[in-house]
Amino acid sequence: MNTKKQHMLKAFILLLPIYSISCLANQSAAYDDAQDLGACAGMLEFTSQILAAQGKPASAENFHQKANGWRIATMGALSEANWKPENINSTADSIYNSALTNWQSKIERNDPDIISALELSASKCQEINEKQESYRKAMKQKLSTN
Repeated sequence: MNTKKQHMLKAFILLLPIYSISCLANQSAAYDDAQDLGACAGMLEFTSQILAAQGKPASAENFHQKANGWRIATMGALSEANWKPENINSTADSIYNSALTNWQSKIERNDPDIISALELSASKCQEINEKQESYRKAMKQKLSTN
């Protein structure tokens, strides 16, 4: 083997672990994003339910649709994290339902901090809105090509 090929092979062998670590880091970040996106989806659906209970059906439907978009983004992040396709939907539902149940339990126990918690959650969701849009678009594109 000539020297140039030997150097290229050595470089490849040295860079492969770095590439693998980078891929794992990206998958971990995407899974963390899925957790955050699903939490936002649950919070938006909770807001929808509150609005429906207040007799505001149009606003309730608006928030329900937003929650659905964030849930789709959750699926997109799980896909980016290389989750098996057959597990993506159930995992996204689990994250979403866990967040929704958490908000519902705050109402049941008359949590005095629920308003400030909702404001904080809404602020966090606003901070990751661009990620939501990106993952949602990627997931919709992936679904339309399959």
